[in-house]
Amino acid sequence: MKKIVLVLAVVSLLSGVRAQQTQAFSEAPDPAVLFGLRDEGVGEDEKSVFLAAGLSLILPGMGELYADNFGTGKYFLVADGVLWLTYAGFSMSSTWVQNDADVYVTQHAAASLTGKDDQFRVDVGNYLSVYEYNEAKLRARDYARLYDPVQSYWSWDTDPNRNAYRDLRISSDRLERNASFVVGALVVNRLISAFVAGRSAASYNERVRRSQSWNLGARVIGGPLNPVGIELKLTLLL
Repeated sequence: MKKIVLVLAVVSLLSGVRAQQTQAFSEAPDPAVLFGLRDEGVGEDEKSVFLAAGLSLILPGMGELYADNFGTGKYFLVADGVLWLTYAGFSMSSTWVQNDADVYVTQHAAASLTGKDDQFRVDVGNYLSVYEYNEAKLRARDYARLYDPVQSYWSWDTDPNRNAYRDLRISSDRLERNASFVVGALVVNRLISAFVAGRSAASYNERVRRSQSWNLGARVIGGPLNPVGIELKLTLLL
């Protein structure tokens, strides 16, 4: 879209030097562009596509609000809130179930989980005792994975209690995986919202340009207290 400015009439009393100073001032860079407050090439009444997308990457829906399209953006904002609540629910539930499992294994298998990793918890749920576990690894010649019976002791009182503990541990792992899936959904929601916000800003700018396809204006050169001329200007956008 080309911008054509036609000066219809100018009545000026400026000297040649004063005219040059006025031209130099008018060609000075826009401070808003200079300091990064507005994209270069974006008019004062237009919206920055990059800013709209960036706002929605930070908080979905905010870019649409900036681009005057919050009617669409509110759905991304609500979805973000629901996803965060879902993530918190899965994460806290996973921690609670794991804590219950840790207490259970201490009571029914006399195991100490201090300083132990997740693999130890898995092995405790799969074997009745550390001795049964070590025998299985010896048969498989997997000597590197043997446990010290003193440092890593456990012995279940009943097999049903071992199964109950294993079910608790698996449930905790499942909840943790669900929380990670929600994190992925949060990222996708931001990406889609950023795309929509960018499109909304571009559409907003197009409406602004159409509304400003022509404009007739006048100004007093030098101001009302020191008038030195009158300028009439017709602006056409083609």
